[in-house]
Amino acid sequence: MKYLTSTIITITLFSCNNTTQNTQQLINADKQWCQRASQIGFSRSRVEYADSNQITLLDGDMPLVGIKEAEKFAATHPDTSFSITWKPVRAELSTSGDVGYTFGGWTVKTKKKDGTDTTFYGDYLTVWKKQADGSWKYLADGGNSTPKKVE
Repeated sequence: MKYLTSTIITITLFSCNNTTQNTQQLINADKQWCQRASQIGFSRSRVEYADSNQITLLDGDMPLVGIKEAEKFAATHPDTSFSITWKPVRAELSTSGDVGYTFGGWTVKTKKKDGTDTTFYGDYLTVWKKQADGSWKYLADGGNSTPKKVE
């Protein structure tokens, strides 16, 4: 009985640790995407982190469906007029561990028409799919503006 109890506890702890580890990998993928966006621009980084079947929801425009549309968008929308950063505040995985989501807040810094600096805030939800090589790519991404910073 003592052996059975310790075996059950070990299996339970290992399972929880594995879930925590996988969730942290998902959060890290989200953070790495943000870092990459600051290096090469949001539109170009989107292509690097998108699953081939991705869907990106755009504010006031039709969604980008598939990697080819994301590539076309990146080629015609340089990110020179703004910078965007974001931070995940929550992440969850499916029971199978191959699909998950991150939710968080974003900040966009840009200039008004008169040249003064301005900042906008919003939230986002990104659905991720684990790839065959163990990396994470997003399946769906979208967000909207909020009256203050999401934390």
